[in-house]
Amino acid sequence: MAAHIFLSLLLAVLSVTTVIYTEGKVTESRNGLHGKSNFELLARFCYENSGTVNFTIVLPKAGGRVEFLFLYDSPATWQSIRNNDLSCDQRVNDAFREKGNVLELTPQTYYACHETPGQELTSITCSTHVKFEVTWHRWWFFAVANCDNSSVELTSYSFHMQNSPG
Repeated sequence: MAAHIFLSLLLAVLSVTTVIYTEGKVTESRNGLHGKSNFELLARFCYENSGTVNFTIVLPKAGGRVEFLFLYDSPATWQSIRNNDLSCDQRVNDAFREKGNVLELTPQTYYACHETPGQELTSITCSTHVKFEVTWHRWWFFAVANCDNSSVELTSYSFHMQNSPG
């Protein structure tokens, strides 16, 4: 009887662990991004109450001013971001730069970035963990912009997004 109860508890714990794991979403490209424009969406995820995103972005140092944007699905942000008539700078400003939703990806401006010397090219690697707290289900979109150039170049990127349990 005790073995049956132990097995039932073990299966319950494993099923919860599996559910937590499957809530995560991994988006990555080891071949990088050779964008056709200076504004590119990379990933999206629906946060249900609170959650995290772990991301790593590697870009060439000589690639210009690349910014990482956290965008949520309110009409004020999402509609203007999708408006192709706006300039890159207007789109980035509509992402609420003043609220910290825009990070310039350089070692001088963002603590989670550092230079990585390479044989042919020096890269900038930015890697961090961000927690989200939302009041209701909300889609968050992750994008990069390079308003100084005509396209965004990334060597590689990866995201792991996950809702908190409970």
